[in-house]
Amino acid sequence: MNTKLLESLFFILIFFTTEVNARNIEWLNGYIVNLSNDTITGILGYRNGEGDWQECLFKETISSASTIHYTPEEILSYGYENGLTYTSKKVDVPSFNKKVFVETLLIGTIDLSYLKIANCPEHPDGITFYIAETTSGRMLRLDEDKNLKTGKLTKQQNIAKLKFLFDQYPELTPKIENIKIERESLINLFKDFHKIICSDFTCMTYKEGKSSRRWWITPRIGGSINHFETNGWNPGCTVGGYTTTNLSKFTNRFVLNIGLDFNLSPSYPYIVGYECIKKGWSYIFTNFFSLESRSMNGSVRPFFEIGLHQNYIIAREYKVNNPAGYYNLGIMAGTGIYLHLKKCEFPVRLQYYYGRKADMFTLTIGYTFKLK
Repeated sequence: MNTKLLESLFFILIFFTTEVNARNIEWLNGYIVNLSNDTITGILGYRNGEGDWQECLFKETISSASTIHYTPEEILSYGYENGLTYTSKKVDVPSFNKKVFVETLLIGTIDLSYLKIANCPEHPDGITFYIAETTSGRMLRLDEDKNLKTGKLTKQQNIAKLKFLFDQYPELTPKIENIKIERESLINLFKDFHKIICSDFTCMTYKEGKSSRRWWITPRIGGSINHFETNGWNPGCTVGGYTTTNLSKFTNRFVLNIGLDFNLSPSYPYIVGYECIKKGWSYIFTNFFSLESRSMNGSVRPFFEIGLHQNYIIAREYKVNNPAGYYNLGIMAGTGIYLHLKKCEFPVRLQYYYGRKADMFTLTIGYTFKLK
């Protein structure tokens, strides 16, 4: 079997699935508020920054053929049942001046919003920052300090801005000096400020709700082919499972998988330079960690994943009591589909494990249980 051909076909499939998911829109229950302040319920298209900031995609029902595109000039706000809310706002901060939809994190004496623009022709490098807005309409831009080269300077600038914003409230200074510019930390800081000026929170009219972490477990079974150094590709069977948890607060589109599988193959993995008989069994215990992106629409939902794996391989020759064992570490990638049928889900998963001592393909089908 041609190893290079197998690997090439697999990564072409990964690329195709990635492209499908990148263009995917997740349709969720939600509402819009029009210019007359009327609330209209329907189905909204969620894209995680891939256009949410410049338009709202609205359908009356999931089966509606037509999609209405609302701009920030045409509606006041829109939101999802899970608590994510976007507000039309003219953002006027350094290096950005435009009316857009911003994620509303907190509304009160000082509002807190978040703008996320993914890669697009207008902003090829993307933009992400938080916005603090006073009742007078003055805005402060708080940049995320993820860049290793400029992160320290950005953090110092953000601390200076927050100290200026809350200069009359010295009790907030210790928290400001140690703050990390991310969603929960900023919401907690602004919540503490409102608790100082009104202990009953009457001056805070909205705060983004918390969303608990979600967990799933998937037992699975299937087949495999493995390759031990120079002794070719050999068939086998696989049984195991993996747990999954969400990485996004509002959607299950991006998840982390942690898996453990057992593989049995009627082939003896021999090492070049060691004399042995090429007959026997191999037992492989594989632990993997992968990041996954999946489509969330329809009954057939493609996905792709990439991550790391480690496995322990036990090789036993026929009629030999002492098996040989060795450790293998490497990278892995996977693709496949979720068969989504009403309240149940069957993932069909093709995975490739690449390591220094062994390579392996597995094809499995499982059943997913929701734990929380």
